[in-house]
Amino acid sequence: MKRKLNCLIVAVSLLLSNNVVWGAETTITVPQTITATENTNEENQLEVLTEQEITPEQEASPQPTEEPSLPSEEPEQPSYIKGDQIVLTLDKNTATVNGNPYTLNTAPIAIEGRTYLPLRFIVDQVLQAELKWEPEKGTITVTKEGKEIVVTIGQTTALVDGVAVNLDAPPIVKNGSTLLPLRFMSDHFNISITYDKATKMITLTGPDKGPNTKPIAGFTFSKPSYVAGQVVSATSTSYDPDGHKLVDKLWSVVGEKTLTNKELSNMFKTPRAGVYTIGLQVQDQYGLWSDWTYQEITILPNEAPVITYLGTEKKEYAQGEDISYQFFYNNEDWEAITNQKWTYRKEGEPVSKAILGKPDALFTEGTYIISLQLDDAYGNRSELVETSVHITDEVVKKELAFRFTEGHVGDIIDNYQGFNYRDYKDIEVLNKTTVPGTMLMSDSPEVVSREGILYRDSIKGAGRILLHHINNFSEMSTMGGNKRLVIVAENKTAVPVTVNLSNKTIRGPVNDILYLGQKMLNDYLTGSGTETITLAPGEKQYIYDSGTKWIKGSCISGLMDVNTTGDVTFTIASVSAGSTLSSMDGMELFLKEVHPRGTFDTTGINYSIVLDGSIPEKLLIGTGEEEWVKGYDALSNEPAQNKGNFGVSYYITITAKEDTGIILNPRADMFRGAIEWQNMGVYNIPTVGNIYSNTAKAVSLGTIKAGETKTIEYMLPNGSSAPVLLGFIPASYWDN
Repeated sequence: MKRKLNCLIVAVSLLLSNNVVWGAETTITVPQTITATENTNEENQLEVLTEQEITPEQEASPQPTEEPSLPSEEPEQPSYIKGDQIVLTLDKNTATVNGNPYTLNTAPIAIEGRTYLPLRFIVDQVLQAELKWEPEKGTITVTKEGKEIVVTIGQTTALVDGVAVNLDAPPIVKNGSTLLPLRFMSDHFNISITYDKATKMITLTGPDKGPNTKPIAGFTFSKPSYVAGQVVSATSTSYDPDGHKLVDKLWSVVGEKTLTNKELSNMFKTPRAGVYTIGLQVQDQYGLWSDWTYQEITILPNEAPVITYLGTEKKEYAQGEDISYQFFYNNEDWEAITNQKWTYRKEGEPVSKAILGKPDALFTEGTYIISLQLDDAYGNRSELVETSVHITDEVVKKELAFRFTEGHVGDIIDNYQGFNYRDYKDIEVLNKTTVPGTMLMSDSPEVVSREGILYRDSIKGAGRILLHHINNFSEMSTMGGNKRLVIVAENKTAVPVTVNLSNKTIRGPVNDILYLGQKMLNDYLTGSGTETITLAPGEKQYIYDSGTKWIKGSCISGLMDVNTTGDVTFTIASVSAGSTLSSMDGMELFLKEVHPRGTFDTTGINYSIVLDGSIPEKLLIGTGEEEWVKGYDALSNEPAQNKGNFGVSYYITITAKEDTGIILNPRADMFRGAIEWQNMGVYNIPTVGNIYSNTAKAVSLGTIKAGETKTIEYMLPNGSSAPVLLGFIPASYWDN
């Protein structure tokens, strides 16, 4: 006979209800240690690597926070284990186990004066015994501490350690569950029972479990020592002398500050070099904690990679010929190289003018210096190694032909021939329109040295918010914690207002402003979903809060599109760590400094152009006051200009009569940005590094085929400078 056993149920005679001894509820006491959360900062996790150069890709690290040490005294712990107490109610599938709620698969029921209770529940929660169900035989075997009881469905005879014993009622099956009288189990396993007729509550108390011995904590490391950057692995060898289950553990890392956490990896994944004391404490199922056990582990220094050879396959290459490189290095076998930093420059040029990237080919006769540095996973950077390669007067392919046929969007065009892009013909713009919308721009003071309101104004309908600020608070002014950069939305109207935030992109804090501007712009152009909030009348909400990670010298840059159903006031402010929404009301209003700030009525400019196709043409963007969007400063009530048109999208729709290559040539200072070919993708320009203040250099934006019409979206990146020149070069000029 095969049956599906969902729940085994035991029946108890109501006549037993007055013969009861109540057991005490088990109490679990946890030591009063302070634990570090998984979100602790890098220093608290002992994962900060070494003092090293901050690369553009590294965001500024948060400042360390104090972590309490372990307590000197252990709390009182349970050394004697009382019996478990179970409370059930007839016809209800809810119960409590030592005061904790529990849901039964089958409710207790009364049949002909007997009460039937869940056997599986009793076996697991009261007896903590083992149960074996054999559906072919219809038998149930319960085993605990050497005692074995076997009952059979429908039979009134059971076996207790092999001896036949009569049951006052046979086990039955109802709704797929097996029911068994409880009196038999209580007699043989020392369970005390009470029954309250008024409430139909049944209370079961298991036998006392007696004295409890502390568990013994122990662990081993998988290796006798590690190199900084390797994951430290420890295996617990802890056990309980009473055979009780171990249910919890605490690891500690002892130092100036003692940290504790349930997982060692949360605080000690890739520590710095040094000798550390690691501790472990474990808890048994009844709440008793072991003593701490400690071991020392040595973390050896992580050495930087060493480049042993750098060279090219040949010492001479023709102009436009693919260059093949070789390099060898030494590093820890288990550790990956995460970055190759290549640069190149023409012999005689200063190192400061070197171009970041590995040149696939070079296009002017002369000797070039190629350099390489390697970064490992730990963050070490190798020494710079250089080699040279000579480019002959033989021409395989001209630079423009190579970039526009074999290259990629974002490739740097060296232009060692010195073509002057300003000599290109000014392009004829067939149509120019603006995209209306309220732009709130907060970039002044760009360098913030005290708390206050950086900018504040309202948006109704479509708009955009741009911010760009650097923390320059003095040490005195940062007492009590780092400062925060926040954006607050406030509904000052008498009706609810909905705010939709799309393409919300706020990046940082980082120290490299050009990298930050490119990263922020790339993410904005890539786009993101819409965040919707509803503001009740008079309500304020943070829509951005940097937290206290905005440390001195680091920059936060952001851009987002906004659409509201009514007037919403947006405030950008620098505040203290403990500042609240209400405490911002009386803050100082900052005066404008040299950088642009204000409210403007334009978020985009549309250009429509048709290329001539016979000669190179140019389009200058962000050149001067005639083009700059005008507005007002809401804090000073003065006129304002968006110099460079930061945050303004240029949608340039191009129709080509011939195959045409497009370049971007910065005309002022350094540049690092991104563009979008609509429906094709977003690209960093340049792909790596910056373009320095050299008007001969340019970046390839790709090509457009004859007869095609395509649209580019360009925006001046935060941290870069205007103007820029877009050059349109027909294929007939690529080999000039």
